[in-house]
Amino acid sequence: MLAAAVTAALAPADTGRYRLAVTPTPMHVLATVTPPVGSDPVRLAEVLRELLTLRGLGRWRAFVRLRPAEILLIRRVEVAPD
Repeated sequence: MLAAAVTAALAPADTGRYRLAVTPTPMHVLATVTPPVGSDPVRLAEVLRELLTLRGLGRWRAFVRLRPAEILLIRRVEVAPD
């Protein structure tokens, strides 16, 4: 359920913006975002993290890898996610 809500919240309207993969694990929900070339992955990570919080999906931590650009958003869960 949480993974589906995250996918719905972060799925870009324009598929050319960035790629998204949401992975539920027994202890976490991971959202991996591959930003488009030329974008600022640090700023995008902040925006996506804030969006998840505003949508009521809890507090998320964001990690950014610059080369190749990739954003990992992670949230710990108390019970196994759907």
